[in-house]
Amino acid sequence: MGVPCRFEALMKGAFFVNKTGGFYWVDLMSTDAAGAREFYEKVLEWSSQDIPTPDGSTYMMLTHEGDLVAGLGEHSAAMKAQGVPSMWNSYVTVDDVAASVGAARNLGATIMLEPRTIEGAGTMAHIVDPVGAAFSLWQPDGHDGGEKFNTPNSLTWNELMTRDPVTAAEFYIALFGWSFEKVEDSEPPYTTIMNGPNMNGGLLDATTLLPDGAPSMWGVYFAVADTDATVDAAVAGGGRVIHGPVDMPGVGRTAVIADPQGAVFSVIRSEQPG
Repeated sequence: MGVPCRFEALMKGAFFVNKTGGFYWVDLMSTDAAGAREFYEKVLEWSSQDIPTPDGSTYMMLTHEGDLVAGLGEHSAAMKAQGVPSMWNSYVTVDDVAASVGAARNLGATIMLEPRTIEGAGTMAHIVDPVGAAFSLWQPDGHDGGEKFNTPNSLTWNELMTRDPVTAAEFYIALFGWSFEKVEDSEPPYTTIMNGPNMNGGLLDATTLLPDGAPSMWGVYFAVADTDATVDAAVAGGGRVIHGPVDMPGVGRTAVIADPQGAVFSVIRSEQPG
């Protein structure tokens, strides 16, 4: 069945929100939040609302047809000076951020941001796992995350690309209690991440895909109604096509895009019903 197998779980699984151990929120940290806002407003038809922050930095809630779909923030001056690239972040819901950070540290992760409480919203932390992939933790306390998934212009999948899927799986099993189900006949090898009975993302053996020196990474997929039209809009808006568009028979049409600030994301038009 080949490459399309890696996407079958994506389009057939039921996305879930606000459950411990699940992905429920993504945000973009950009070197140019204003430019990014303009790009995604055109490409994914998002609207935005500025949210005050304690340190005076820029953060926006992004919506589609009135529903929350993602967040957008700007790197600090120090991060820009250090050359930190624009990137999409995937958040995992936890009951106790401090406890999860302690467990992650004991399992070999690097803590990039210790637990930080945002009044009226929740507590967050940023982590790099033992294979080098960055992700975030979120303990909700007022902000419960995205309000729709799997519909055009909203999040539909989170995917870890790594050269060391065995070490990655061991870490996430120990930290979140996830389980992993191999997708048969998939090339490159692909594994579906399960959080209890729910599909919770994918794990891709990217040994032959990641460029030399590139770290493991968590990627995000947004559902779209028309992949080619989305790609055209992205290019017109200053983005760059990294891969595709390409058809996955029986699954959908996908593309990988970099926005004008360099943040990478994927889009897919589903051929699956519902």
